[in-house]
Amino acid sequence: MQKIASNQALIIALHDSMVEVREHAGLALCQLGDFSAFKQLWAYIRSETAIKPSQVAHSIALFGDQAFAPTLALLHDPNPNLRYWAALALGMFNNSLAIPALVNLLHDQAQTHTRALVASAARKALKRLQA
Repeated sequence: MQKIASNQALIIALHDSMVEVREHAGLALCQLGDFSAFKQLWAYIRSETAIKPSQVAHSIALFGDQAFAPTLALLHDPNPNLRYWAALALGMFNNSLAIPALVNLLHDQAQTHTRALVASAARKALKRLQA
């Protein structure tokens, strides 16, 4: 019961007015590995514009294999921010099944709110997976 209360407090903190609180809450949720927070974390990543949620995206792999397929599916989201962070997150899974989907993103010239190209995230993830 205490773990559920902790997770709920962290999920609420994803909406805090302070950037640092949101980022630390996201990281803590990833480290706890409770898959019930997975959708809320991607909602945070989708809406976050004050900072780059890179640490949280890179930590998504801590959820393990159960998070791989839903993260892979986010590569088809219309939001370029989400495709960018999902691509980077997939590079952390060490799962070669992501390679074909990431190769398909190499021509995605959409930009995130920080003007980063989705294709650049795919390149980074592929480089990590093929190392």
